[in-house]
Amino acid sequence: ARAAIPLPADVPRRFLLAVRGDRDEARRRWAETCAWRRRNHPRDVQLRPQPHFEAIKRRHIHFLHKRDRRGHLCSYEVIDRPNATFRQLGEEGVSIEDIVQHMHFVACWTYATLLDDVDEVGRRPLEPGGYFLKIIDCRNVGLGDCGGSCLKYFNLVGAVNRHSPERVWRTIVINAPAAFGVVWSIVSPLLEPQVRAKVTVLRSDYASTLRELVDPASLPRAFGGDDDCEVGAAPEELALRRWVVERCSQGLDDVSSSPSLGEASD
Repeated sequence: ARAAIPLPADVPRRFLLAVRGDRDEARRRWAETCAWRRRNHPRDVQLRPQPHFEAIKRRHIHFLHKRDRRGHLCSYEVIDRPNATFRQLGEEGVSIEDIVQHMHFVACWTYATLLDDVDEVGRRPLEPGGYFLKIIDCRNVGLGDCGGSCLKYFNLVGAVNRHSPERVWRTIVINAPAAFGVVWSIVSPLLEPQVRAKVTVLRSDYASTLRELVDPASLPRAFGGDDDCEVGAAPEELALRRWVVERCSQGLDDVSSSPSLGEASD
């Protein structure tokens, strides 16, 4: 439990939590992250141009949408035929590296703007303010997605996320297909033990679980809720788009609206 681990005096508490209280490993991880952040500091990442923002949002659906019952920020992602999606993006001039950089940008902005993102020694992250609930819809994931661009994507995202540990409160995977066990056996080793322990995998019987975690009035209809706010139109997501237009020097590649969940792939 988080409360059982004391506040460290020489590393951010999130890093100590990520390694279950191992102070030597926490110091090593923090030193590694400090070196990495000299090239990828969150403040700098938030201001980098985002020329592929709309293209990635259209194809690889991911969005922020209000809060759960406890007050955690809710993050949604749809994994829909990922290798096909990445191929389509490649045809539009968007590489896997571009997608990972985009996800890193979104994460840095989210941590700094919507979460109590405290990587300062001697301060505790807020609960629930410093964590988010992640909901992943794996509606169309098959054995063909166990390698190729999909595996490369998860490897690269995992390497980046390693430098921002302990942001997720829980991860709920929904619509897990029959082949998900094989996919999970490949993806799960890429996740840290603390992350794996927070994952719950559900098939199509997920509505009651999500409604228990998120008030139906704040849960998108596409995920079994009663919220009439369209996907991508919640205040959190609109704030992100404003930031891209106003603060990222190259703005958007186009300004067309994002599709509904059913239009993720052609």
